[in-house]
Amino acid sequence: RARFCAPFASFLCSPCRPGRTVFLSMTKTPLLLLAIMCVAVTATQNLAATPPMGWNSWNRFACNVSDSLIRSTADAMVESGMHAAGYEFVNIDDCWQVSRDGSGRVVADPERFPHGIKAVADYVHAKGLKLGIYTCAGTETCQGRPGSFQHAKIDAETYAAWGVDYVKEDWCFTAKHMEDPREQYTLMSNALAGTERPIVFSLCDWGVKEPWLWGRSIANMWRTTPDIRDSWDSMTANADATAGLFRYAGPGGWNDPDMLEVGNGGMTADEYRVHMSLWAILAAPLIAGNDIANMDAETRSILLNTEVIAVNQDVLGKAGTKVFAEHGVELWARPLADGSRAAAIVNRNPSVVKDVHIPLSSLGITHGGAFARDLWEGVEVGYVQSLAIGALSSHACVFLRVSPQHPQDRLWEVSMPDVLADESRVIREAGIRRLYNIMGDKIVHAALPLDIHRPVSGDFDSPAGVGRTEQLRLSSTGNAAEMVVQWVQASAPKHPSVSYSPSGSSGAPETVSASCTTYTADSYTSSYICTAKMTGLTPSAEYDYSVGDTVAGASSSSFVAAPAEGSKAPLLIAAVGDHGHTANSTTTLERMAEANASLVLHAGDISYANGYQPVWDTYGELIAPVSAKTPWMTVPGNHEHYYSFHPYATRYYFARDAYDSPSDALYYAFDYGPVHVIGLDSESSTSAWSEQHRWLSKHVDRIDHARTPWVIAMWHRPWYNSNGCHQGEGEQMRQDMEKLLYKAKTNLALLGHVHAYERTHPVMDNKLDKDGIVHMTIGNGGNHEGLCTGFIEPAPEYSANRGAFFGHIRIAVEGSEMRIQSIANDGSVFDDFTIPQRT
Repeated sequence: RARFCAPFASFLCSPCRPGRTVFLSMTKTPLLLLAIMCVAVTATQNLAATPPMGWNSWNRFACNVSDSLIRSTADAMVESGMHAAGYEFVNIDDCWQVSRDGSGRVVADPERFPHGIKAVADYVHAKGLKLGIYTCAGTETCQGRPGSFQHAKIDAETYAAWGVDYVKEDWCFTAKHMEDPREQYTLMSNALAGTERPIVFSLCDWGVKEPWLWGRSIANMWRTTPDIRDSWDSMTANADATAGLFRYAGPGGWNDPDMLEVGNGGMTADEYRVHMSLWAILAAPLIAGNDIANMDAETRSILLNTEVIAVNQDVLGKAGTKVFAEHGVELWARPLADGSRAAAIVNRNPSVVKDVHIPLSSLGITHGGAFARDLWEGVEVGYVQSLAIGALSSHACVFLRVSPQHPQDRLWEVSMPDVLADESRVIREAGIRRLYNIMGDKIVHAALPLDIHRPVSGDFDSPAGVGRTEQLRLSSTGNAAEMVVQWVQASAPKHPSVSYSPSGSSGAPETVSASCTTYTADSYTSSYICTAKMTGLTPSAEYDYSVGDTVAGASSSSFVAAPAEGSKAPLLIAAVGDHGHTANSTTTLERMAEANASLVLHAGDISYANGYQPVWDTYGELIAPVSAKTPWMTVPGNHEHYYSFHPYATRYYFARDAYDSPSDALYYAFDYGPVHVIGLDSESSTSAWSEQHRWLSKHVDRIDHARTPWVIAMWHRPWYNSNGCHQGEGEQMRQDMEKLLYKAKTNLALLGHVHAYERTHPVMDNKLDKDGIVHMTIGNGGNHEGLCTGFIEPAPEYSANRGAFFGHIRIAVEGSEMRIQSIANDGSVFDDFTIPQRT
């Protein structure tokens, strides 16, 4: 608009009030009206180019304002370093005024301000600071002092004469004929402009009349919320109310979720850091409200964090918003002028400690990784491929500056052969090589993704390099003479194969070629996922095997072949649900490894990759110590649905051929010794006319109960659930399929989804039934969202045992008895019961 006005400044723009807007209309014909808006190019246009910073008396001192308080606060702002950090306004809120004189001028309280406001302004200015003052658009202020109604012009002139630099106007005691605040605020806005003194104007109708829609033409900042209180709930509510208004903020005009409460004692230090972080993301004015002269070191460290302030004051002037929220964890972000992003990861849960994993795509970074710096800790995080935060405490945050860059930008000086030669300086972290090297006088680190072959000089084609085979995982085909093995390698495969032989054998191993594939999800292309089937195995015999090719090298492990169909030998199965890869997930896996089970059943919600594909790789590496030795069979959960289940379906093997599941189905069945396993897809249709229902209807008649007397079914969403989480989500599937599983003489059903443990008595159609199915909810494997601790009271009749803890279950089948134990991650046995074989 200024560029449009410039050529016509002498003609069109001379009537414009400084920094304000004027509309000139010229009628060429009765049917044509041309409106031209111009803005005067004056010094006032530069007001509040970034969000104002300063201090206000109200939050800590309320009506107890005085000359001495303002002077001592000005002193403290300079001495504490706040002024150097960018805080410049010292604002007197309500209660400084008492009356009007005979000419209508507002009079300061002579007891509180014996030398008048101008003397205070002069003192503040001498410190290099600016003075702000408070008024109200109504007949009185919110504390019953003289308001500016019908006095806007004289008040503005008075403030300018005193040397005031900032005016906040409230909205108390406004009569019905003043229902539209725009009119009254425009009066003060024009009056301030008429003084020709640059005065920041802050309006406050608490967001009632949506000032973000019209405030920019009147003021430099506008309240979006009710008054803040010094509490977590109030602070976050004001942030939430402002989050969706980001498009209205920018240089010269800012959304105002109210002043800071940092240091006033009503919140914890972590909560105050969240407060400061969110205000920085929102590009909100940073107006402190504490006792600056007596603040402690922690408060000072929060208010004076120059890196957080730099985010708030970023010259791009684009406010941020909440871009991700799930199960109490939120990502707040804003773009910055240098191309980086500010990202605050906040745990809103009242007590749960969260492990957080958020894809960089949430920040608009879709190619490669990025470098991150922790702004509260003041340290470089290094190269990251996602926002992964371990153990984020309740009501706490991590505040990062994330810069999209290729790892070569930071690692070009690293001597890779030297690094690789020192094993103590190479740390394997779930499929990512994290390299440390001394550069200059400090240690830097970066995580190198699998798909970067040579980010710097050095040979990466050795087995220790990024091209190697990894993520070994076995799967059962349902045939005891077969075993499928899968692995992942970054380099393009050349003659990929698996070689295997009985353990201790001196003969030549059998070698079988593998097929390898990749998949694409948005800008991500996976590494090569290779699959091979070992055949001719002797049931229950131990084998050694090695997978790989001439490029990636080899990875080796061993396994015990499946027991023969109908075998009566003892069988141990481990089962888990909602696993993920948190610290709890790792402990669960360690406990599972201790069991040395013959088979793992996983009831959905596997890696928690969601839409961020590299997590599938890190998860594959996490479980490899178990999955390379033990068949790991899965069914889909809700966290696998991204990209129409394609990444999950490409990476995992399903024993579809054993009982003729459709080629693209995520449901299947297979035999493993004396057990028949049915895996169902609770995330797809189960109605009577669905393909899955038709398949199960036919399948239940094919089960040979003489050969496999035990039937275990697994799917993700529970049917019988007395936990407060996910109530009723499996009911439709129960109505569709329960009779079929009952007909199949199913002994045990394994479910996930609810992050807790629960076991039912044998049940059918919501009634206890000695021939019914025992349902076990085992969604307590580790996940990324914490435990569901709230159970419905009293417990329903069907519920036999329940608890909220992390763990897994073990199923021991021996003869005519199935013994099942629920093992907590601390090693204790939470539940121990048996199911007799059906006659």
